[in-house]
Amino acid sequence: MNTAAKQLLELWFLYTVGIVMIAARVFCRTRLVGYGNYDWDDYLVILVGFFWTAAVIFGRIFIQDADGRHTSDLNFEQRKNMNEEDYQEWAYGSKMFLVSLVLYVIILWILKFNMLCLYKRVVRGLWTERFVKPLMAQVLLSLAVIILALALTCRPIKQLWQVWPDPGLPIPVVLGIKANPFKRFCLCLLFSLGFVCMSAAILRFVVVFQVSSPITLLSINNDYADDLDI
Repeated sequence: MNTAAKQLLELWFLYTVGIVMIAARVFCRTRLVGYGNYDWDDYLVILVGFFWTAAVIFGRIFIQDADGRHTSDLNFEQRKNMNEEDYQEWAYGSKMFLVSLVLYVIILWILKFNMLCLYKRVVRGLWTERFVKPLMAQVLLSLAVIILALALTCRPIKQLWQVWPDPGLPIPVVLGIKANPFKRFCLCLLFSLGFVCMSAAILRFVVVFQVSSPITLLSINNDYADDLDI
């Protein structure tokens, strides 16, 4: 069994277990209160099931149809010497990854909101209930900020999957700007802040997951763990 087949097997296994857990939760809740007495958290769990299905479908497309290609894996020479056919394949893989990333964020934030809805129902009438609504607003606001960041960080958005010319900003270009040394240093520092996020992400995956795990399956694993929490 090749690597892609193993990844797909794990993908569908996690999907099956996640859907079974969601179905069990819906079934138990329906037996207890009936359809007419559903609360917000009950509907959100069903919504998670749809997004969970979509995330796995796009994960399958990224692994199998796009062969796990993502333009961030390309170096300068690979980008420069790539033909048009390969260009389209790498761009397609990046698009599928971006959709999977958005779905991953949506699933996690729906689950956060779901847990707050459940908590609000549990602590109804207690003094802690007053803190739930502000937290709900914070979750919704943070979701909007993340979606806007993904959509507006790179404009036009098609440059997120652009292969050539390289959409990166090389430091030599900044050093050539006509400005005093302090301003050039500040610009270099500003454009280098992305390394902080990259370092944090790398350390997170090294500590929590196996380094060799494919990036799509990492997202699916996270979603699967969150599904178990509901």
